[in-house]
Amino acid sequence: MCIENWHNPKFVNKEDVFSIHKKQINLYGGSDGIRDEGLLDYVIELF
Repeated sequence: MCIENWHNPKFVNKEDVFSIHKKQINLYGGSDGIRDEGLLDYVIELF
């Protein structure tokens, strides 16, 4: 996930993903946890 402009992108790490996910659940509800943590690791390693 790019959090800056396309000229100088910065990507989130796994801890950032968990933090963003927790904040979204607190705001909007939903299930806590990740269905496939291995897939998350794979996608993060791509970038």
